[in-house]
Amino acid sequence: MNLTGYMTALKWPFVVFCVTALIGCGLEAKTADMSDKLWASQQQSAKHFLDAVSNLAISTGALCQIKSGKQQEEKTKQAWLNAVTAWAPLQGANVGNAKAAALSWQIQFFPDKKNTTGRKMSRLIQSGGPYSVASLSNESVAVQGLGAMEWLLFDPSNMKDVKTHCSLMVVTSKHLVNSAEALVTSWEINPWGQTNKNQLEADALRLLTAQLETAIKSIEIPMGKPGYPKPYQAPFWRSQQSLTATRENIAHLRTLYEQIMRPVLIDNGHPELAKRLSVHWLTALESIPEGEGLKALLDTKAGYRDLITLLNNLEYINIALREEVGPALGMIVGFNSTDGD
Repeated sequence: MNLTGYMTALKWPFVVFCVTALIGCGLEAKTADMSDKLWASQQQSAKHFLDAVSNLAISTGALCQIKSGKQQEEKTKQAWLNAVTAWAPLQGANVGNAKAAALSWQIQFFPDKKNTTGRKMSRLIQSGGPYSVASLSNESVAVQGLGAMEWLLFDPSNMKDVKTHCSLMVVTSKHLVNSAEALVTSWEINPWGQTNKNQLEADALRLLTAQLETAIKSIEIPMGKPGYPKPYQAPFWRSQQSLTATRENIAHLRTLYEQIMRPVLIDNGHPELAKRLSVHWLTALESIPEGEGLKALLDTKAGYRDLITLLNNLEYINIALREEVGPALGMIVGFNSTDGD
């Protein structure tokens, strides 16, 4: 073999090696970018929630001052609602972070099919205290979170004067701050930092389906059977803010899909499926009925039909994620349990 032939033979393995290395580096870069986006989404949502419950604690303290009046009461209720909407993007996010999953129950106890929060809050009030963050930590998770604050601010038994139970209200708001701080801490380290591409895609899909199933349950459970709705099993029914939370949740899930899963589908050769799901996420978001609570919708046939439409739109996406996206990416999405019985 002459020198030219020798150099040509030597060159081709080198070229193949370089191309393979570049492809590998490209995949690693995309995996790292996806990991960072997924982590950032959860981390930023947790920090936003901490800001919201910190403001709630400040507002609650102001409400419980002797000279505070109706205006401060309304400000505190709005601060609570801000905390609920800040929590919505984290509802059902029980994938990839065991500590965050454990904290979620003490932030929101749902489903509450047996009015556990109401019954245990009544008993806690009857005990007369004294109340502290430490003592509340030893109570049921049903009286530690957003539902407990909702009971104190909105339950009919407290409507004459919400300040009657100020000591417990202040303690509950501080406990929520502690939970939110622990949540932020749980996301300080990226749980997907060392995860390979396949596992990362699987976790992203599971996270999306787990949160979507939680949103579906928040509508499906209070709908009950036709003619026999269960409005008092809706999340945040006392304040009539169930739809507010659902709207925020679905908007977040749509963003999560567009930023994380749609690029994955396109990169894996499924652009038509990616586009079709984008259309259905928008359809689902736009089909959320106007208003804030579920009860008014459940009380009428037209309202109930609107909820069926919304539920069908969400179920379409849920089935597509499990039966089309999962297989397309070579994975099986397991069922998620959010049953609070």
